[in-house]
Amino acid sequence: ELLYMLDGVADYAYGGAVYHLEPGDALQFDGEVAHGPASLQEVPVRFLSVIAYGREPNDPPERSH
Repeated sequence: ELLYMLDGVADYAYGGAVYHLEPGDALQFDGEVAHGPASLQEVPVRFLSVIAYGREPNDPPERSH
């Protein structure tokens, strides 16, 4: 998962860590680990969230229909 901060300031928790994010900051992490905003410092907070789901090594390739 990737977060890109657009507006606002927030502390974002991931696992046991907390990251201070400001506009222009990006944070990439494993989305299966507990995560989310810990505190909002300057609102409104807006961020772009990109989630990519990978395939297992032995999965067959995707087919278009």
